[in-house]
Amino acid sequence: MSAVAGERPLSVGPVVATVVPAKPTTWLFVLLAATLFYFYPGGDPNQASRLLAIEAMARDGRPDITLEHSRTVDKGEVGGRYFSDKAPGIALLGAPLYAALRAAEGAARVDSKARVVARVRLHALVFLLSSLPATLTGFALASLLRRLGTGGLRADLLGVSLVLGTLLFPYGTTLFGHALAALLLFLAFSLVARCELDGRMPMPRGAATALGALLSSGVVVEYPVALPACILGVYVLARGGLVHAGPTAMAMATGGAAPLALHAAYSYWAFGSPLALPYRYVVEPIFRAHSTAGVFGMGAPSLTAAYGALLSSYRGLAFYCPMTVLVFAGLGAWLSSGKHLRVLSLSAALLAVGVLASVSYYAWDGGYGVGPRHLVPMCPFFVLPLGFLVERGRAWRMITAALAAGGILAMLAVVVTDMHLPQEDTWRSNPLYAYVVPRLLRGELNSGVDDAIRIGPSGDAAFNVGSLLGLGPWTAVVVPVAAWCLAALWLLRASVGRGSRLEPSR
Repeated sequence: MSAVAGERPLSVGPVVATVVPAKPTTWLFVLLAATLFYFYPGGDPNQASRLLAIEAMARDGRPDITLEHSRTVDKGEVGGRYFSDKAPGIALLGAPLYAALRAAEGAARVDSKARVVARVRLHALVFLLSSLPATLTGFALASLLRRLGTGGLRADLLGVSLVLGTLLFPYGTTLFGHALAALLLFLAFSLVARCELDGRMPMPRGAATALGALLSSGVVVEYPVALPACILGVYVLARGGLVHAGPTAMAMATGGAAPLALHAAYSYWAFGSPLALPYRYVVEPIFRAHSTAGVFGMGAPSLTAAYGALLSSYRGLAFYCPMTVLVFAGLGAWLSSGKHLRVLSLSAALLAVGVLASVSYYAWDGGYGVGPRHLVPMCPFFVLPLGFLVERGRAWRMITAALAAGGILAMLAVVVTDMHLPQEDTWRSNPLYAYVVPRLLRGELNSGVDDAIRIGPSGDAAFNVGSLLGLGPWTAVVVPVAAWCLAALWLLRASVGRGSRLEPSR
């Protein structure tokens, strides 16, 4: 069987290599997954909408949430019937998982309607659909950084910092689509990058097919992924030249066909047209007015949105995730290295398009939440250039570590209190200091009361594993912090034993 390039054999090697071969320190990412699993900061209408769609498809075999639509305001309406107004990727993946969990509950003869069982079921879905993808995104970043030349454990620590020190932490502990979208987009980018690094352009057919599957799946999970997906697709076609563009496009289309067909079937099932998008049918008049204006709710970028999403204390990425301010220094270090400049150009283009799309969207602040959540899939691209920065000397490593620590503390603070920060004035508000810090000082942990499982607020809507086991609020928080402190001590001991390099034995 021939490859797209003609003379090459079919190879899916780069597909497997996207995650595995650079050998990040696996136990660090196991601890990272356990950390995300440990927390659940409460529900909200967005999560309730997705959970309702999952439940309806698993229980009734259709996406109609009319029976319990009052659990959320995030819904669409067609002919008196209600449906989730979210991209259906999470629901399509979650429905079979939900059905399997219900089957396990039946086999164990537990009451599926019991509150504790429903919470365990929700927590399992969150872990599989958000926490695990967030962890794998960090793992994939570490793997690619090692391939690009970042030394050993420095790459691994950047992968961990990506997850704990950026918005992937809070949104990796909730039933949103952002963490899964981040994973799919970054895996697609990593696949292209590895083909470049291995001199495999034009892209082999197997890799192009996998790329199409990753990109279309990302779009089905979160529609804004479509813009960076187009950039990746155009780049791959351009690198193949006119001779190979047709076969490469056909391979990508083959890979992308199944996810897009599932989306078309869902849209026809719910809205009566395979081309329908859920936001067209949103119930809330203000949401409908904005989401149907411009291009899917996107217009011209505004100064308020740019400042608010990137710099402000209201939702600014630099404020909540200070490590991301080093992106320009990182890009400069990468450029001055003279290495892998095509990969640099592609990553910078994806980052620019993602940021531009976010600040052009009417709901750039993401509603009640922490940070500009629509930038979650872009977080790996903010951190990727730092792999070159930390190779420039101890001073840059110390600066990066300090800013990463600040982001980790901020993200931990919102996760252990309430990540659903109010919508306020973009230019003057500071919900981290106005709401989160006072709650920490008063010991009001797990204070999110919105419930994704039932109507109305609940005192136990937010929880962590420690609190479920009966630990006190602060004791429960100390457990994962202590685990990471022990991990840091072990790594320090290993680095001292091997000299100045942070490179533990395997």
